[in-house]
Amino acid sequence: MVPADRVSASLLMSRTSISERLSFETQEIFKRLLRAHLNLEQAHEYIRERFSKTLQNEGWRLEDIFELVDNQQKNTISIYDIEKLIIEHKKCGSRTLMEEVELLMQMYDRGGANRINFFDFKD
Repeated sequence: MVPADRVSASLLMSRTSISERLSFETQEIFKRLLRAHLNLEQAHEYIRERFSKTLQNEGWRLEDIFELVDNQQKNTISIYDIEKLIIEHKKCGSRTLMEEVELLMQMYDRGGANRINFFDFKD
């Protein structure tokens, strides 16, 4: 893919390839990171599909699930709500509990306030 603008296309085509600018070790780290990211996205999509099917089959509504996680009825899910949920339902693997919680919060907290509202939760 090349930009339609001739000046931008020329600048892009004149750049050296990434393999010439990065060391072999850096390229390998980047490849592993990209694979891990893609695997995480694939797992995330799989969980989303299963969750959707379960909701349909069991007659649950997303609002019901949100209210269960938001146990203090603040209309947002805090980092502490996620931490409690993970403690109750998951044994941590290679990450520490806080790393796991922070990762989930970063993925779903679109406003950056360490809170997940229902619309972010629904998305």
